Formats: sequence, structure tokens, C-alpha cells
Amino acid sequence: MELPEAKSGALMLVISLLVLSIAAGLLLGLRFNALVLLPAIGVGLAVGIISLTAAYNSRWVIAVGTVGILATLEIGYIVGALFRAYSAAKLGAPSQRGDWLPTLPTRS
Repeated sequence: MELPEAKSGALMLVISLLVLSIAAGLLLGLRFNALVLLPAIGVGLAVGIISLTAAYNSRWVIAVGTVGILATLEIGYIVGALFRAYSAAKLGAPSQRGDWLPTLPTRS
């Protein structure tokens, strides 16, 4: 069964937004703590509503798509944070930002 061109383009929009959302969550989870999720959720909410409103007219599709974007953002963050914790424990890598910086000698 073939989708009409307009529906297949809108479906590709939703899929690409979900993939970008999970990739953004992974990168945020690898680098930052959980407080960065608050502005990221706000940006994800705005991007989801604006882009899905342009592609669809149904409120349900916009709501489900936006919830999907936020869910994949948070799932990506959790996976990234777990990978960061695993690599810190397994490889002995520093878990806190700045731990790897050398200490400068102090003047006495």
C-alpha cells in the first residue's frame, strides 16, 4: 500500500524528529547532568509543536508526535548517562567534568 506523497513526507518528518531527538538526548546524557533536560524539553516541545503543526492539522497527531519527541529525548539521555557511568566505572575515566585537568603548582 502506497502512501500519498503528502502523508509520506509528513511521516518522514516525524521519523527524522524522533531520530534527532534521541541523538540529542544521547549527546546531552554523555556530557551534562539532569538539569540540562529542563531547557532541552522546552526546546523539544517547541520544535515538536511548530513542525508538526505545519505538517498536520490533527491535534491528536501533534500531541502524540510531541510526546514521542519528548520520550525519545529522555530515553536518549538515560542511555547516554548510563554509558557515561559505565565507561567511568569500567575504564577508570573521570566522571566529573574537569577531573582530568592537571593541577597547577601553587605559589608559596
